[in-house]
Amino acid sequence: MRTYGVPPYADTRWKRLFELPIPCLGLRLAGDAIEEVDARGNRIIDDTLFIVLNAHYESTAFVLPAHRPKVRWELVLDTRGMLDKRRHRPLRGGEVYEMAARSLALFCRRRNHGNHVPGEA
Repeated sequence: MRTYGVPPYADTRWKRLFELPIPCLGLRLAGDAIEEVDARGNRIIDDTLFIVLNAHYESTAFVLPAHRPKVRWELVLDTRGMLDKRRHRPLRGGEVYEMAARSLALFCRRRNHGNHVPGEA
């Protein structure tokens, strides 16, 4: 069996990871890791986004990134409650968020809320 993305010399434990179906995906887009500068030559720093996709037919628990102390994530969108306009409390990094089956959630870590340190992704 050919396993794509795995070097041929990788051990069997590594190869087994890529043989499993991956029904969930989390992607963090670090707004403070942008390497471009604006028109004045200042470094561009923006909010950090975390996108979670659950393609599985069952709900799945996801742990929010806790890459430094006191990280707070604001829920911006969850497709299970598109009509729910309530504001949700910010979630701490390391907290578990229950993803509904076949859903997408978008979280934001605002750069101006005191938990964003320039130069750290």
